Amino acid sequence: MKKFAIYTISIILPLSCIAPLWAEDAELKAIVDDFYNQYNQAFEAKNLDGIMDLISPEFRLLGTLAGKDHIKAAYQNLIEKHDQLRSSVTVDSIQEVESKIQIIGNYRLDSKKNGAAQWDTIIDDGFYEVLKKEGDSYKLVSSGQVVKERFSKIHGNTYKDEAIGFSFSLPDDWTLLPIELTTMKDGVMFMLPSGHAPGFFGHVQIPYNVGAKQAIEGDDAVMKKIVKTFKVLKSGPITVKGLNGYESITRYLVPDSSEEMTRHRIYLSGGGLLYVFILNAPTQHWDDISGHMMEIVNSFSLTPEARSAGAARDREKSASGEIMDRIYSNDELGCQIAAPKGWSIQSTPLGAFKISISIQPPDGNSLVRLFAVDTKGAVALNDVFEQEMNGIQSITEDFDVKEEAHDIELAGSTARTATFSFTLEGLGSLQRKSVMVIKNDILYMILCDAIPPEIASEMAASFDAIIQSFTLN
Repeated sequence: MKKFAIYTISIILPLSCIAPLWAEDAELKAIVDDFYNQYNQAFEAKNLDGIMDLISPEFRLLGTLAGKDHIKAAYQNLIEKHDQLRSSVTVDSIQEVESKIQIIGNYRLDSKKNGAAQWDTIIDDGFYEVLKKEGDSYKLVSSGQVVKERFSKIHGNTYKDEAIGFSFSLPDDWTLLPIELTTMKDGVMFMLPSGHAPGFFGHVQIPYNVGAKQAIEGDDAVMKKIVKTFKVLKSGPITVKGLNGYESITRYLVPDSSEEMTRHRIYLSGGGLLYVFILNAPTQHWDDISGHMMEIVNSFSLTPEARSAGAARDREKSASGEIMDRIYSNDELGCQIAAPKGWSIQSTPLGAFKISISIQPPDGNSLVRLFAVDTKGAVALNDVFEQEMNGIQSITEDFDVKEEAHDIELAGSTARTATFSFTLEGLGSLQRKSVMVIKNDILYMILCDAIPPEIASEMAASFDAIIQSFTLN
């Protein structure tokens, strides 16, 4: 089923092309069919409480910090917005691992207005989900979106992106699965044949002046704020095939659970991109799988072109819209934004976002970013703005509201804005003016960061000019 993520800081093609990944068991299939039948019936009855009863308090969106409260708000918006809903699930593969059931399949959600004959498809996505028995019933504890278009990049146990110029391989019998990661490109999940040790790969172009060390330290700082049991066992620089990077091994208790997890992360810098490898497993199994991390990372290779210009090659293959002089425009979404004279503007593709643009002044580290993401009608402006404010406050230090959230008129629509300052380890201190607006179910976010916060007053006029230059057709 489709899930929804925190946006900042934060398949219709049958998946039988990868099935059967796992053996099918009649008893497991009956459990899974019953679970999704309950889900479909609850959704079609627009029974929000019934849907939420199927989701565990431990639930997390794969690769994000978003939990049960976030998707509850998304489901409530879908139910309120559409007169009638029709939900269907196709299950392709099932596997049980220590009383957890892992599922690969396809989810579809259709809607129509009362009295209309035609159903319109809202969501049609592949998924990977995990069920866990709690009491007398099974609950959903994890979910992620499978991306069908990237199966062509998988060759046996190797994932290869020829457009950018990188590849890596897994040990024999491990499973590769392309998934959507909100904040990274080319997201891949990998697992042992037993189903243990889900690992992740992705890459990101970081517009801020930070490298692998600062990125890992920032991630660790976020985890320390959210998970009080979080501790760093090891951290330090690492070099792999001439690429400089940083690694961290950490341990923590899963929130709302007694399960202890160990996580090994290695971030490598090359050609303007940060390549991220993560291996995550229950601590009781860590000694059995920990050695595979370096085996995977040592298989990673970059072409000479990727080493020198990976970020530029990524922009060339995946950037949306067009930049002419100092103006970015996107004909598909009907929007544009302009940089002040002397400022630079470039695409910085990021994860699931339909638009990711960075605008920088000629000097200093300050930055303006424009994001756009398709919400599928699952969020309301005030709700998502409040969630983002609360989310940033929960993971940063010295959070201070300079201008309370309020509505403004922008591009012919009602937008929401606020100004606040905070400190995040690895990134440092900044003052941010955040503006969000939704049109045709697309959420647009303009984030204006004054770095350091002491220069916010001198950046204000340029920030406001950029915001006011934003238009929507």
